[in-house]
Formats: sequence, C-alpha cells, structure tokens
Amino acid sequence: EAAVRRYAGKPIINSVNGKQQIMDEIFPLVAHYGTNVVGLTLDEGGIPDTAEARFAIAERIVTEAARYGIGPDRILIDCLVMTASTNQRQAEQILRAMSLCKERLGVKCALGVSNISFGLPARPLLGSVFLAAAFGAGLDAPIMNPGSKRFMDTVYSYRVLSVEDEGSTGYIERYAGIVSLVILVFVGGKMIVESVRELREPESCPATRLTWATIGLEAVATAIDAFVVGVSFAAEGK
Repeated sequence: EAAVRRYAGKPIINSVNGKQQIMDEIFPLVAHYGTNVVGLTLDEGGIPDTAEARFAIAERIVTEAARYGIGPDRILIDCLVMTASTNQRQAEQILRAMSLCKERLGVKCALGVSNISFGLPARPLLGSVFLAAAFGAGLDAPIMNPGSKRFMDTVYSYRVLSVEDEGSTGYIERYAGIVSLVILVFVGGKMIVESVRELREPESCPATRLTWATIGLEAVATAIDAFVVGVSFAAEGK
C-alpha cells in the first residue's frame, strides 16, 4: 500500500491469485486506489495442468474482482508459463488457456515468455517462436527482455501482421537500413574483386589499370561507409 500511495501514475499490482485470502487482501487496495492488477492462474491446489482449470481460476478472479467494482479491463491474467524442458505438453495448454480468457472474460493477458525455454539451449530461438504463438493466442503484455534482438524482431514483425503498425512504418524504419547495409557491402565487395582482377591482368594498359585502381579505391570507400553504417545501427540497437 505504501508503494501505491507514492506512485505518480496508475500502478499495476503484482499480484492476486485464486486463493481467497489473497483476493481478500489485495482487491480492497486495487479498488481504493484505482490500480490495475495481475491475476495468476494458481490457487490452493497449485498450478493446474489443463487450460480449462487455469481458465476456471481466472474466471473466479474476475468474478471476485467485480464484487469490488473492478472491471475486467483493469485485470491482466497471467496463465503462468512452465518450462518446456520439464513440462513440454504445457505449452499448448498455456496458449489455449489464454485464448479462453481473452474470448470469455474480456481481460488483458500477460506471460513470462522466456520461462518456456529455461534449461534448454538456444533460449532466444525457442522463446521467440513461443512469443509469436502467444501473440496469435491473444497475448497483450509479454514479460521479456526488450534488449533481445530476436524477441524484438518477433514483436516488430507481428505488429505488421496484426495491423498495429499501420503502413508498416515502424518495421520499415527499423529494417530498411539493414537492407541498405547489405546492399552496400555486396556492391563494395564486388567492386573490390573486379578491380583486383583487372589490375592483375597483364594485357591491360596503364590507363585501364589506373581506372580500375580508382574503382578499387571507391570500393574500399564504399566498404568503409558500410562499416560506419553498421556501427551506427549497432549503437542505436537496430
């Protein structure tokens, strides 16, 4: 409560769950201070194995919240990601549970996305694929590392497909420069190869060699430009 009083904006309280005692303690604060709240799909019996059981807990949380005047628009349900290394069949159940919550309860959904890959190699790869699947199931608020390029690639790509990024402006701004960089490197490299080949040609006259030497220098300059652009993009996190 002390933190909620001091927070300047609208805080999100993390969290309630299906345990009645916890809801009795937290929902009065949520109602009094007008905050949002995360609801975890677990109760006295722990975390259920099935999507339907997770949904039932979420429904209980939403119903109890309504008694305090807290609408579903202020609730983020977290269906609790389990690692695929020990709970492989849970991934599908988690996504289905989230879809049920979105369709039937009208809440927002959050997920700790990176938990899915705990204990497995190439974690960003598996995590990014799960993130894409979760977006398709209705995920609103992924809990993830925004510094992960692979995760952010998924976010920017999905925003185009879901029309959140109208005109693909954000996607183009992020990736068009990378395409230009690849073209610069390719053109510069090709020019260098051609110039070296001509300079080695014994029959070429001095003027021709001078021309190809100039082209070679231009190619090197192009390669340097490409390097500078690459460093710039790296510095900007692109």
